[in-house]
Amino acid sequence: MNVKGIIAGILLAVLMVIGAAAASAETIEFRLSYGGWSLSPFHSTVETKCEELIKDEFFKLFDSILPASFLSPVRSEVDLSSSGTFLAAEIWMPLGRSRFAVGIRGDLFNFKVPFTAVAREAIDIFGFPIAEVTGRGQGTVDLKGLGVSLLGRWTAVSTRHWDLSLQAGMSTVPFRGRIAMNQEISVATLLGDLRFTGRMDQSIADIREADDHVPSMIIAPTAGIDVKYRFSGNAGLFINATVSQGTFLSGGFFVTL
Repeated sequence: MNVKGIIAGILLAVLMVIGAAAASAETIEFRLSYGGWSLSPFHSTVETKCEELIKDEFFKLFDSILPASFLSPVRSEVDLSSSGTFLAAEIWMPLGRSRFAVGIRGDLFNFKVPFTAVAREAIDIFGFPIAEVTGRGQGTVDLKGLGVSLLGRWTAVSTRHWDLSLQAGMSTVPFRGRIAMNQEISVATLLGDLRFTGRMDQSIADIREADDHVPSMIIAPTAGIDVKYRFSGNAGLFINATVSQGTFLSGGFFVTL
């Protein structure tokens, strides 16, 4: 199954619907909002790719110090936390006089994923322990870029001033930015202890050139709930909660022309 082809087909179909809606829409709604983004409480694709990136770069220090035969049994754990902000602009077009609308959204985001990577392993020969290796890495994956979402919206409840709507669609997140990490390996042996340190600070684009497994973009479904308050017939405020590559909470203003 060609997953990328299916996703591209879905995105093309949504764009065609948006284009048709724009051509026939009597009104268009413009939105601007600001919000926060966290990977919690989900284990999203963004988190998975960050974790893979961290482990690959972390073990390069091991590889430069220890024989490759010692690396395979090393057990590692990566603890991640995250926080970020984004500025979003949206355009929504109703489908006739129905409760449905289609829209496109752009997110300019700045997202940080602090992490601590730890690896420990006892090395022995014929059951006799000769060394204990402890590795630690601390740093941040700093993601920045412009994401785009193609969305559909259904207004479940509508009054004179309030609207409650459900949203769903597809979102794209560029996997761009930098990873910085301080690394340390301690080797305790019968003859004494050794300590090795290192630091890496590299763009994800440079890492991608050497490893084609690092994606340039991540595509995922998105769903959320939207509450809108109208001051008058064509302007007001809204808040939005969305689940996609994590949890997004935002608020802003809208105007209908």
